[in-house]
Amino acid sequence: MVLLSTHEILPFQGDLKSLFKDGYKKLKNEIIETGFAFPIHVWKHKNKFYSTDGHQRCRTVEQMKIEGYIFPNKFPCVQIEAKDMKEAKRRVFQSISQFGKVQEEGVYEFCHDEKGEILFTPDEIKDSFDIPNYKPPNFDSNFSDDENKDGFKICKECGKKTKVKSE
Repeated sequence: MVLLSTHEILPFQGDLKSLFKDGYKKLKNEIIETGFAFPIHVWKHKNKFYSTDGHQRCRTVEQMKIEGYIFPNKFPCVQIEAKDMKEAKRRVFQSISQFGKVQEEGVYEFCHDEKGEILFTPDEIKDSFDIPNYKPPNFDSNFSDDENKDGFKICKECGKKTKVKSE
């Protein structure tokens, strides 16, 4: 682990990925709400550090600084190994690749805690996690119309109580 300022981390991806206004807003909000959660991955080449994963976070932090947000001077970075530029660029592809595909039923299951309570509403999932057409599987038909005083609905199929956040 190495600590670097965003000025010491050079962009390496070029225009491989774009960060549009809505994406910037989402990333900015995530940084505001949860902090800088993951280290930036960098490749050291000729005594310079290049971002192989974290390019958008660096760009967002720099813009947020212009807007008046205050950040630590240095961020944690993980130095990745690559023998040359081709291998370093392959690492970039590895970090942005999605070998698995997000499944809506998996999202629905993942968005519950160990007690089966809903942690993220469908709107939060759509807005925050860029799944624009997300609708929980059989959400409207699986749950009773009655909501008890504690804010739970009962699944008609399995009888499981599910906490529903009020809109």
